[in-house]
Amino acid sequence: WYNFIGLCHKNGDIKFVIIGRASEIDERFSRMDNVVFAKDFGTTVEQDMALIQAALIFMGGSSGPTAMAMFSDIPYLIFNLKPSPYEDFKKGSNPTYATKFQKFIWEAETAELIYKEFSELYKVVDKKGWVEKMNKVDKDLSEFPW
Repeated sequence: WYNFIGLCHKNGDIKFVIIGRASEIDERFSRMDNVVFAKDFGTTVEQDMALIQAALIFMGGSSGPTAMAMFSDIPYLIFNLKPSPYEDFKKGSNPTYATKFQKFIWEAETAELIYKEFSELYKVVDKKGWVEKMNKVDKDLSEFPW
């Protein structure tokens, strides 16, 4: 992930928001100016889930927070899935409810694989629509009296 984010830094102005426990985050990320740690702002689990919902693209491994993206319309790339006897996903497949912008990648992540998958998805996601959606959220929230 570190090498992937470094590749993105060289090729644009993409920012990454990393959620998760502060103790689980590799310190090398703190030296990258295209990375923001949610926990540096004291986020709660609920706020981390809101960050996932606000993302242009969610990317990560198979984890609890991943479910927030999986069961939404957020474009996602979920890496390193392991077949489970409790789920109906066949290795190499996507869930039937996934959109064309949502993909399971069953392989372990490498910088090259993450970059390839991200680049393909980033080319086709509706960046303009996402910006408009975020601007609307900002406007709607500005009307609250806090």
